[in-house]
Amino acid sequence: MKIKSLLAAVSMVALATGSANALNLTNTTAAGALSPALELALPGSPSATGVFSFDLNTNDPSTFPGGSNVQVTINLPGGTSFATAFNPALVLGPVASVPTIQGGGAEGDTFVELSLAIQQPNDDFDTGGGTLSFSVDLSLNGCPTSALSVTNVQTGNNNPIEEGSATADAENRLIGPCASAIDGVVRSDQGDSDTVITLDSDYTQLAEFVGGVQTAGAIVLGDINYTVDPDVTLTIPSLTPLDEEDIAAIRFSVLFEDASGITNCSIKPDSMSSNGSIGITTPNGNQCDFNFTDPDDIELLINGVPDQIRVTTAGGDDIQIPTQTVSVGNSAVIFRATGTPDLIPSEAGAAGALDPLQREGRQFGYFDWNAGPNVPDPTLSVYRITGLTPGSAVDYSLTLENSNNDGTYSGTLPIANDAGEVGLISTMMPIPADTERFDVLINIETPNEDVDIDRQMIRGDVVSAFGDGANNDQEDPLEPNLNDDDN
Repeated sequence: MKIKSLLAAVSMVALATGSANALNLTNTTAAGALSPALELALPGSPSATGVFSFDLNTNDPSTFPGGSNVQVTINLPGGTSFATAFNPALVLGPVASVPTIQGGGAEGDTFVELSLAIQQPNDDFDTGGGTLSFSVDLSLNGCPTSALSVTNVQTGNNNPIEEGSATADAENRLIGPCASAIDGVVRSDQGDSDTVITLDSDYTQLAEFVGGVQTAGAIVLGDINYTVDPDVTLTIPSLTPLDEEDIAAIRFSVLFEDASGITNCSIKPDSMSSNGSIGITTPNGNQCDFNFTDPDDIELLINGVPDQIRVTTAGGDDIQIPTQTVSVGNSAVIFRATGTPDLIPSEAGAAGALDPLQREGRQFGYFDWNAGPNVPDPTLSVYRITGLTPGSAVDYSLTLENSNNDGTYSGTLPIANDAGEVGLISTMMPIPADTERFDVLINIETPNEDVDIDRQMIRGDVVSAFGDGANNDQEDPLEPNLNDDDN
């Protein structure tokens, strides 16, 4: 995930403009005088301001025609405006008098139209000269969407000078475009292993399973990875690269639906041993909050190598852990102040889903093409669950995929009848009311291997399919049934 955090130089090749017969713009602002580094955290942040200077050049030996009036329209970079009214007296070059403003140029305007009287040739030069210098006091109001440009560069009789326009190339932009300075990515390790709330602990402890087999070691929900883009810079003229020393803090939270039974969370950097960790924190409500400010910790997090997000449980205290989704959110990268009007205090950090916590039990599915509550005139999926203990009410969870509400949801089955059977209808499942079509994995929270599921698909009181997706030969509660056509 790219974090839009810096205003910086981008590819010089991709943004370079101009030709041998065109006007060109040169940024003459002193190196280090501008550092529009961080994208504005709008709305609500005061704008940054600064005085910037640039030259409008003809291509040697071409010059502005002496003794003529020249019109120039200056278009400020998108996202900027005049912080104070444009001062034509600051225009330097072969001008015979102070230029006149024909339009724009007021505080808050984004352009100014000028008329300039070019000096008559004399003994020192044969023509008017090839460089006009400008100074502008700009307010940075948002992420720049375009570069500085000039248009309608022409004589008083509307003859264009050279091509009549120019746009600053990447190296000469007054204020760089938004660029991604830091890549922040959160990845679930669900593809590597399953984090399971174990039955034999009465759902008070977690374990990792790979291919249906429990493994030893830490409980890993995924990883977080920050990388500094070496091509992004803090300033345009000096091309100062950003590095981890410019970062004051990295903050994020591991968000649970219900953190009951979770003892702590920690980050295990890749460079540390298997037992190493940083930022060990206990849940605050239903989240673990991390705030890394130590430069050594930031360096470990920003090195471009994924760092594991781990959790631990104490178990044995009768606090059961419910089936739930887990994610990373509340993320921010905090940058150090430099004393120049470049820094906005913080920008968003990496966020995303982690491995869900799934109670161990009897899994069935995935069953495809289910109709949710928000499907008009649906084909109903009716699940007949058998093998339950008569009179029992068993908890279960649903994991939705290929839907508009992917995630894990929990509920309790109706009390089983005397035959140990209950029914479950797709449109009445404990899922969001706006759910449309979905594929579903059903987990019955019991070790009872007699439990089984058959599906009937009913449309207009007619059964269109029966037995679809039944896991009759499933032996291991966590091992997929290869004979199940919905698996």
